[in-house]
Amino acid sequence: LFTQTYAIYEIILVDNASQDKTVEFIRENYPDIKIIENGSNLGYAEGNNIGVSQSKGEYIVILNPDTIVDRDWLTQLIKPLKKNYVSTSKILMYDQKETINTCANHSHFTGVDFCRGLYEHVSQFSESEYVGSISGCSFAIHKDIFERIGGFDSDFFLYLEDIDLSWRLRLAGYKIIFVPESIAYHKFNLKVSAWKEFYLERNRYTMLIKNYNIRTLIFITPALLVTELVTWVHAAMHGFKYVRSKLRAYWWI
Repeated sequence: LFTQTYAIYEIILVDNASQDKTVEFIRENYPDIKIIENGSNLGYAEGNNIGVSQSKGEYIVILNPDTIVDRDWLTQLIKPLKKNYVSTSKILMYDQKETINTCANHSHFTGVDFCRGLYEHVSQFSESEYVGSISGCSFAIHKDIFERIGGFDSDFFLYLEDIDLSWRLRLAGYKIIFVPESIAYHKFNLKVSAWKEFYLERNRYTMLIKNYNIRTLIFITPALLVTELVTWVHAAMHGFKYVRSKLRAYWWI
């Protein structure tokens, strides 16, 4: 991050009570980084909200910790913000730099999301275009827009909070643009564990309930029932822990 071609920026590290001496390492080696230490793990959503609240800039850039970025990543990501867009990066695999992780996200109206371009060659998705959703791994937004729509929903803790934010941005009239020249490399693993299944399903239900009105929910009920069947089959195929995660998601809602 210190090698970026974009000159004026601050770096804020939000630490959700890590136990691996991250804070000590940053203090010793990168004293110019602002560190926010949370006393407990507040999750991706609230951790980022706290970071934004203590930032000074006109623009906010969110970046996952398990990434590295090209030198021109920030310059390219910031450019569309001058037209009031929200921008998101081209994200490649950390260990397979010719392979795409995601080029923004596909967001289905049932709340299911997919990595756009997953496992395709880096040469694909080479044009800037409007997209349905940011990737929370790397995106940029005006600070006042982020705050105006309420930031991330802290109830989500982690997973799908970027999709929920994107839905609210689009409902408020903002456009999201994919920037292929802004490149980040991400340590990505597609595997869905039982605890991840809980958050994915719980947050999907939350997103549907909070963003749709009753009439719309009734109208799309057939599609929602099909999605329920598919996710139940997935849970049943993976065993009791996954079934329990589905039931826990219902209970939480």
